[in-house]
Amino acid sequence: MKQVKIFRVEDGAQGTFGVLTIDDRAICVTLERPWLNNAKGLSCIPLGSYHCSRYRSKKFGNTFVVEDVLGRSGILFHSGNRATDSKGCIILARKFHTFSPNDRGVMESKEAMASFLDEMKGEKNFALHIWRL
Repeated sequence: MKQVKIFRVEDGAQGTFGVLTIDDRAICVTLERPWLNNAKGLSCIPLGSYHCSRYRSKKFGNTFVVEDVLGRSGILFHSGNRATDSKGCIILARKFHTFSPNDRGVMESKEAMASFLDEMKGEKNFALHIWRL
């Protein structure tokens, strides 16, 4: 089973930014909502270890769902550009981006999502570990 880790590198009002690795190789960057006490649909998920399973989303297609988050469900890996593109999910992208001084996010998200799914080809589930650097 592959080991997937997210190392969070920045927390702020515009989002929670991180780097995702698979088997200790940096694959892409991540963007989540800011920390709001794990509020459903509004917050990034707590630091910790989780089980993820392959999932078919009506909106995002083939992806993975993060399971066992206390009080939460439906947390997916998907594409987007700003934290507001997520309802508590994990956005994957190739690079961080500043749209304007008060508008930060990520770019090349669809490409990063495709790369992630290619890396996870054949995997039905994986362990996810989220840490703060």
